Amino acid sequence: MTERTSTTPSKHSTTLPSLLGLWTGTFNMLSPHGTASGATEYEFTEQTGNLLKAENRWRVEAMPGQKSNEPLPQGVNAILGAIAEDGVIHLVSNNDTAVRRMRLTSENTIDFVEFAGGEQQWVVSVKLSRASSD
Repeated sequence: MTERTSTTPSKHSTTLPSLLGLWTGTFNMLSPHGTASGATEYEFTEQTGNLLKAENRWRVEAMPGQKSNEPLPQGVNAILGAIAEDGVIHLVSNNDTAVRRMRLTSENTIDFVEFAGGEQQWVVSVKLSRASSD
């Protein structure tokens, strides 16, 4: 189990929500090769003011054209992020150069988009829900 810590500087003491904990969702993805869908989890383990540390676990569950003898892609990414003054959550991964943006739409829901350009371009959209803590 990962230790969870949260401290908030006085500058943001009343405006920043805690994102600590597990958030889950089903994503839809589009690339030049077609569409895919799957499951993703973001576990925010540290929050110091507006700075975040998380782990992202994901797996593709459906990808048209995938051969039955080929495993579907999956992975784990180390994530660092920051909550901007406008509430947008900007994230980076240790595994790629994709742009990741989140916005808390309610206490328990995050709207998330991810996109990358170049030869490996893709876009991802997902609604993440806070997992219950019981």
